[in-house]
Amino acid sequence: MTSGPNSQRVQSDSALPAEPVTQETKTLDRESNERLRDFAEAASDWFWEMGPDLRLTYLSERIRDVLGLGPEHFLGKRREDYLDGTSDLEAFRAHLDDLYNRRPFRNFVFPIEKPGAECPLIVQINGKPFYDADGSFAGYRGTGTDLTSLVRSERKLERTSALLRTTLEHMNHGISVTDADLNLVLWNDDFVDLLEFPKDFVGPHGRPFADFIRYNAERGEYGPGDIEEQVRERVELAKRFEPHCFQRTRPDGVVLEIVGVPLPAGGFVTTYTDVTERAQHQAKLKEQADKMAELVEDLQRSNSELEQFAYVASHDLQEPLRMVASYCQLLQRRYHDTLDQDANEFIGFAVDGAERMQQLINALLSYSRVGRSDRPRRCVSLQDAAEMTCRDLQKAIEDAGATVDIDGLPNVCGDGVELRQLLQNLIANAIKFRADAPPEVRLTATRDGSDWTIAVADNGIGIEPEYAERIFLIFQRLHARDAYPGTGIGLSVCKKIVERHGGQLRVESDGKSGSTFLFNLPASDKAAS
Repeated sequence: MTSGPNSQRVQSDSALPAEPVTQETKTLDRESNERLRDFAEAASDWFWEMGPDLRLTYLSERIRDVLGLGPEHFLGKRREDYLDGTSDLEAFRAHLDDLYNRRPFRNFVFPIEKPGAECPLIVQINGKPFYDADGSFAGYRGTGTDLTSLVRSERKLERTSALLRTTLEHMNHGISVTDADLNLVLWNDDFVDLLEFPKDFVGPHGRPFADFIRYNAERGEYGPGDIEEQVRERVELAKRFEPHCFQRTRPDGVVLEIVGVPLPAGGFVTTYTDVTERAQHQAKLKEQADKMAELVEDLQRSNSELEQFAYVASHDLQEPLRMVASYCQLLQRRYHDTLDQDANEFIGFAVDGAERMQQLINALLSYSRVGRSDRPRRCVSLQDAAEMTCRDLQKAIEDAGATVDIDGLPNVCGDGVELRQLLQNLIANAIKFRADAPPEVRLTATRDGSDWTIAVADNGIGIEPEYAERIFLIFQRLHARDAYPGTGIGLSVCKKIVERHGGQLRVESDGKSGSTFLFNLPASDKAAS
């Protein structure tokens, strides 16, 4: 770097004899100067001029708007007088070298302090040397531009890009962004790895989408066929920029879920996710669901066959059993006085056994009939059904001295005949399994979402908690027949009726102070017919 401007002269056209100065020439010069001054003051950039000693001799007023300092602050100063604290010393030395060697310069960028501003402004200047009429170096002229907003925007964009890149690399998904011209412009390493492209295939600046299609076609991803035709078809499909979602299985068995979403300006962003584990889990679930469906179908067929068998068996057994019972009773009546005590006792056992057998067959027949009716579901008033049941059980209620309290039961949706049978069995059991005190039976209901929960409570002998499930099994009894007669099938019928209506039947009891049977039925807000 030289210590100051030298006085070297250069040959110039201006060394030729000057033309005479006229009044017209002076006017044109004045107008030209005014025009240039107007341009300088109206421009968004500022203009500057240096003398041969590289000191500022002129600054347009625009500098005041940019820096908050008027031209007077800088006039008479060299560049190094107010840029001594620049952060890029190497660039500043190169700029000074240009000045002292009278070379034109462009795009010299440097920070400069603005009074009251938190951060320095970033400005850019361009300049070129000029010479006087005799060819002597006369200084520099140039322009200045405020780049602060642009530089800050670029830096912000760089930070955003770095953040985006970091985010993409930590997403555990492959990501690719293709622009409207179908060029890959953004991606992460998982995209390359999941789609098994070579590490150097993408390159630092992306690659046309068609190249990826061609690569896949060449390695047989799309099956046999003309490669270029496969490329054309898929490129044309991609140009539609329509949302898409599909799964692709790699040759090694890895399942990828590929989801593409179009961008507003054209192109699309695509995610690639390894869903192998999920696909395997779904396959297992489907296999289990298929097996379960087969089991349900088998169970339904088995239940249907069992119900048919129970119905046919019980119906066909009725006649021979009736004959056995009739002849035993005939023997008992005709030969009662001629037979000894043992014979009469044996005949009594046979008659009793035939009658109990007939009761069991009738009970089995009743059980098999539950659910076999094709009666449609309708709105049923449980209040009316309970009151009719009590009328049917009037004699049993009177004989036991029982009271039955029906507390405003609701309308439900179901089979009216079966629901009456349900209530009859539960009320009859509450009367039959009574303690020393007169039976007290109470029927109540509470709303539970779209269902009603019905409770039938009594003050009877109760049920030990360990038997709470067993009592609902067919032909199960907890007491001797001579204590509490019956077939042991009533609660099984109740359970089947409730389950057929989509509910559950259960019992609550401590085994000492009565029992409460609870079941739920679908509500109906319609009027009972």
